[in-house]
Amino acid sequence: MSRTLQRPALRIRNGGGAPAALLAETLGATVLFHGTGLPEDHWHDSDEKTEAQAPLHGAETLAHLLEDLPGRLRA
Repeated sequence: MSRTLQRPALRIRNGGGAPAALLAETLGATVLFHGTGLPEDHWHDSDEKTEAQAPLHGAETLAHLLEDLPGRLRA
């Protein structure tokens, strides 16, 4: 995400993580979320929206991850 957005990525605590925790436990792998909601919408408030760029940033972030993955698996 840092490469895509040109700023440091931050960890957030998100209450909707229970399914991700189960998925991570089942796969034995870390699960990453790239959300599309905006913090100023107070997460799932009545006026929640997204920015059109958010899904595109997610796709770019995934492309960086997939590009780097083989080298990290070899390390």
